[in-house]
Amino acid sequence: MGEVDPRDTRIAELQARLAEAHATIAELRARLGSNLSNSDKPPYTDGRGSRRGRDKRKSTGRKPGGQVGHEAHLRELLPTQKVDEVKPVLPSAYSGCGGPVEAREKGPPASRHRCGRCPR
Repeated sequence: MGEVDPRDTRIAELQARLAEAHATIAELRARLGSNLSNSDKPPYTDGRGSRRGRDKRKSTGRKPGGQVGHEAHLRELLPTQKVDEVKPVLPSAYSGCGGPVEAREKGPPASRHRCGRCPR
């Protein structure tokens, strides 16, 4: 009567390991379901992929940015007479491919644009 069956010892050992595994699984499931709204972690530890504000908005099906067919609202360039200073920017003697650049003799300048603060 004093002897313990080795199988009973093994069963008790396996039951203890199983209970430990169940506790670990429960802890991991609780961690898996947590996010910034239900945990005590600071916001920067939640990662970049979880942005709460984006999930609340419904998708409109449109791509971001300017939509096709929408009329552009551009600021018109001032006439040259009302501009304080006009700086002609000419290309160097040779283009990027190594060939010479020919100057225009007739017609309007190639392009003109607004520059609020040009470097001096």
